[in-house]
Amino acid sequence: MTALAVVVTAHWRARVRERMGREVAAAALAKTIAAAIHTSGPGVQYLGRVSRSGKRIYRFAFPGGLNGTAMVVMDERHIRFITVFDSGWRIPRQGKRSVRT
Repeated sequence: MTALAVVVTAHWRARVRERMGREVAAAALAKTIAAAIHTSGPGVQYLGRVSRSGKRIYRFAFPGGLNGTAMVVMDERHIRFITVFDSGWRIPRQGKRSVRT
């Protein structure tokens, strides 16, 4: 399996700055999460599909108290980071029960 190209949106960058803090590098966080998703590594847990169009959510927890939930869209070659949630959010899933972050 080849590595996925990581696409970091402006919305992702803004939400990381707002919800995770200015000291967290949005692109580095996205690359770390993508690598853990790709290799089924520690620190990332699949929570489910949000929409039939391909949005998925993953809970992440890394050393230093950096934890939250990432919403991504994946295809065979790319993983696009949409937004990030810190704790306390309710994320609706199409056709399923919602998930708490």
